Amino acid sequence: MTTISASKLDPLLEALQSVDALTSYQAASTLEVLKLDMSDEQRAQFEAALASASHRRYESNQANEKLEAEKEDDWGIPAKG
Repeated sequence: MTTISASKLDPLLEALQSVDALTSYQAASTLEVLKLDMSDEQRAQFEAALASASHRRYESNQANEKLEAEKEDDWGIPAKG
């Protein structure tokens, strides 16, 4: 069974959780390439980290949309003040 070293995997999993979209995307792309060399446990870690990052991004987008909606009146005009 092949595995990826923890010194290589851990920083990529951490970068996947980054708030910076580009950093997260690059880590996900690299991990996707390395996926074939991962053990089942490492693959599970990757999938869990990917799901977590996706969920956090979704919640952040929802919160941003809500804030933007609160800044506009019923006509879509930015509220004053």
